[in-house]
Amino acid sequence: MAKVIAPLHSIQVRGKCGGVLFRRWRGVNTVSGITGGEGLPGVSQFIAWQAAAASWGSLTAAKMEEWREYAAKTTMERGPMKPKHRSGYIAYSCAAFNAVQCGESAPTGPPAAPAPNFPEGLALAVDGSGDIVVSWDGGLDGDYVQIRGVFNGVLGIRLYDYKLAQQSYTAASAGEWTGPARVVGKRSLVTARVLRDSGQAGPWGRVELVT
Repeated sequence: MAKVIAPLHSIQVRGKCGGVLFRRWRGVNTVSGITGGEGLPGVSQFIAWQAAAASWGSLTAAKMEEWREYAAKTTMERGPMKPKHRSGYIAYSCAAFNAVQCGESAPTGPPAAPAPNFPEGLALAVDGSGDIVVSWDGGLDGDYVQIRGVFNGVLGIRLYDYKLAQQSYTAASAGEWTGPARVVGKRSLVTARVLRDSGQAGPWGRVELVT
């Protein structure tokens, strides 16, 4: 949950939304938690987040109120120092960001359906070609699976969630996503969740594999 303490576009925000981590380090506001891929994914995803958050201003007052009511009724995953509910602004921004990352249009009104469940059958294994594969039940109640992970990490070093790089937004019906080649004696960690095309997200599932 990102706690807004000033306009979000100015990076004056603390916490995490999607794969973007907002924090203050040595007096400097930073955005991190996104690694991997080509170019500067941290920059491109932050720009996408800015666009999603800015689109809140294009909603009508009635739609904004609908999002506030939806957020007030929606309980988040609990944890240390985490609030019970998001604001309507953050609930909309996260949904809009997720939807656009999946190649869909940002929603206008809040979802009517309950959030998806955990990704059933989530597993991490090595296929016959030696590649690490993330798999799940292809009949999930959702449209996409968001995958974050660290592959072939050093054994004995704890992997924190903020170090997990965004890997893919894959169609739920695909049933699997193929990652990098495995390295013997290494550790991989993946978290995944189910998304609807509206950007509505379910809880994270977590799997590990030592190769």
